[in-house]
Amino acid sequence: MKFSGLWLDQDKKCPIWFKAYSIIILVFGLYTVNFLLFINWIIAINSDIKNFASMCYIIMIVHMGELKSLVLLKYRKDCFKMVRMFQHETFQPKTSEELEKVKEVLGNFTKLKNWMTAASMGAAVLLDTFPLFHEDKYKLPMSVWYPININYSPLFEIMYLHQAISIVAVTTLNVYTEAMIMGFLTFVGLQCDLLSMRIENLEEFSKKNLEVLIKNHWFILRLFKLIKNLAGKIYFTQIFASTITYCMDMYLLTIMDIWSVEYLYILTYQLAVIGMFMIPCWLSTEMTLKSERIAVALYNCNWFAASESFKKDMMFFMMRTQRPLKLLANDFFYVSLELFLKMVRTSLSYFAVLMNIDSSSPRNFSI
Repeated sequence: MKFSGLWLDQDKKCPIWFKAYSIIILVFGLYTVNFLLFINWIIAINSDIKNFASMCYIIMIVHMGELKSLVLLKYRKDCFKMVRMFQHETFQPKTSEELEKVKEVLGNFTKLKNWMTAASMGAAVLLDTFPLFHEDKYKLPMSVWYPININYSPLFEIMYLHQAISIVAVTTLNVYTEAMIMGFLTFVGLQCDLLSMRIENLEEFSKKNLEVLIKNHWFILRLFKLIKNLAGKIYFTQIFASTITYCMDMYLLTIMDIWSVEYLYILTYQLAVIGMFMIPCWLSTEMTLKSERIAVALYNCNWFAASESFKKDMMFFMMRTQRPLKLLANDFFYVSLELFLKMVRTSLSYFAVLMNIDSSSPRNFSI
């Protein structure tokens, strides 16, 4: 995240030199490129559908990088709170069984994160390097509007370097923001698993033990509220951006030469963008299912052997746990696998419309 100009280290004060670096990367890099891309995109609306599609998919992901940087800056203190809560004793494994569960869940999360990072950074490298194989020697990684002619040295090389650094920065920002949110969702789901295990293994049905369980659940709810405020703002916009990106990428793949570098890049890019939203949707669905199992664990424990007062208190606790944790995108959409499938179906519908509009597109088109 520091490479992308964001300082999220709560243990160290942000140095002055990093503030200057952040301005260079975010303002003169990410935000400037996004603005110039947007101007070129507006100009391309009146051109043919191929040029419009070849610009539309990239501006969406750059826009998401800009949005994520602004949201992270706004909710930076909440990020610090969540990281501090991870260290709370309530969230630490108590038994060897719980420790094994933690290792299993974190191991699976690491594999998902590594796959998403490899696909995304691979797409960024291909985007930075594919102009080297293009027949036009003044081809840039992105079609950006410039107010001056840049087709001469050394201005062309400077603009090429500017775009290349911006692409890596926005990719890093997108990937590690998604990885952070994925980690938060995984952690909440893991804590729901641990709470269910503690309830099922409860042997002494005392008021003190019940208070510990209720406190554990309260901490989970508190942590999830912070996550929802952060992720909800991001995913509300990402739903629309991802839908358009899926559609435009599929369209470009059908009109490109399958043996070109551009085709390999678009294919890798499509896989990366799909993973960036599908994995959080899957983790959010898993988190919801795991939160529902807490009430089931309460019902399955040996509560019938407890006192009447304990049964009444446990009944109120069970009523509260029957409301599952659901991640909302700005209080409009539930982030889940069902939402992801709806996005894919919508993208396919738009893709069919594009193919009908331009059914005679040549197969050797390049971006």
